[in-house]
Amino acid sequence: MTRRSGRRSAALRLLAISVLVAAAALVASHFGPSSTQELRDLVGGRWWGPVLFVVIAVALVVLAVHGTLMTIAAGVLYGPITGSVLALVTASIGATVAFATSRRFGRAAVESMLGPRSTAVDARLGASG
Repeated sequence: MTRRSGRRSAALRLLAISVLVAAAALVASHFGPSSTQELRDLVGGRWWGPVLFVVIAVALVVLAVHGTLMTIAAGVLYGPITGSVLALVTASIGATVAFATSRRFGRAAVESMLGPRSTAVDARLGASG
């Protein structure tokens, strides 16, 4: 894969993700709850509320959306204690998934950028972490 086709592919993926996020935001703003209290009433006291929150927040962490947004949302929706636990769980799972994804799918891109130096860099990191 050439550098130009790699950049084009990355740009197309970024565009596709942006379109999906924009579509989700549009649907949420049109059909979602109109106030924070309505949202609390919708997710509060139901088992799937925190699960859904973690799934959405992990996806946003993987998409590199700033974590402060989800931390604040966790505190507003679930209170300081439960919200802090959810934010910690979300950040940990999100970071793990992002690392695994980049390691699995990003290695070839980094090797193509570094060229022959990638073997030396890989050996050095493997030896000393």
